[in-house]
Amino acid sequence: MKPILRFLVIFAILPFILIAGWRIVGQMQSERYADTEPERALRWRPNHPQALLVLAERQLTQGDFAAARDSARRLLVHEPLQGVAFRVLAAAADRQGRRAEAFRLYLIAERRAPRDLPTRAWLTQRYLEQGDFVRALAQIDRILRMSPQRAESLHPVLVQLAQDPEFADALAAVLRQDPPWRRGILAALRDPKSGNPSAAGRVMQALQNRGGLSAEEYAAWLDGLIAQGRWGEAYARWAGRVPKPGGRLPLVYNGDFAQVPSGAGFDWRLRRVAGVLLQFESDAGAGEGRWPTCISWIAACRTPGWNSRCCFRRAIIG
Repeated sequence: MKPILRFLVIFAILPFILIAGWRIVGQMQSERYADTEPERALRWRPNHPQALLVLAERQLTQGDFAAARDSARRLLVHEPLQGVAFRVLAAAADRQGRRAEAFRLYLIAERRAPRDLPTRAWLTQRYLEQGDFVRALAQIDRILRMSPQRAESLHPVLVQLAQDPEFADALAAVLRQDPPWRRGILAALRDPKSGNPSAAGRVMQALQNRGGLSAEEYAAWLDGLIAQGRWGEAYARWAGRVPKPGGRLPLVYNGDFAQVPSGAGFDWRLRRVAGVLLQFESDAGAGEGRWPTCISWIAACRTPGWNSRCCFRRAIIG
């Protein structure tokens, strides 16, 4: 190629190179300032999505609702599926008293930005105000699944709300499905310092009625009541479940070991003891439904001249 032709080609493509370079510089600058100086970022790239979002949220915080709406709408022109922009529009409407419009916009934000926690927090409060505990707890469930660290702030609120029988029943229905935060809220309800015995009783009883209370959780509930000195409540809740021969509870429950000891409430407690093996044996002469009438155990004994030996003991119960 002749020098003159090479020069003409370079001269012809030079403007395109400069334009592309300028666009790259603008993109880099807008990315740099989008989160900290959105107005500056928008001077480099007028429709930068992140800069528009940060600007809209900042204007909302400053109380400039008209400007926040304009920025959010500009964002939606270029990114119609941007759910957080709908949340900004919803928040502006809410703060101006247009609750119905805000609710409609928050529902759109929930669908388009399902992981946006402020949207779910607002909807939770709205459903609680309406007494729609099922939908409120569905929002709380999603919040705690997405952000487990929020449990510390949500548990006291749930404990307080669970004093309402309807809320306690709705909460038990959710806990029956075994969400990841189930153990934490049950512990918070039963906590001697920050829990609430009335709320704990309602939720645990509702869970029990639904068949959603494990044997371990049931035993821990009763033990907690006993530890708090709530003997009457513990005995009443325990007595409501146990078999009653002849319709009445004997003075010593299960004194003849007719039932396998459960270890819960006021039944026999069996604890591990080093060197002792406890074994229940059924009595062939007993009638049907009569389980053990004798107990055998083996204990490891140490005697002079022997490393260890087994001593067998047998106790006849009936």
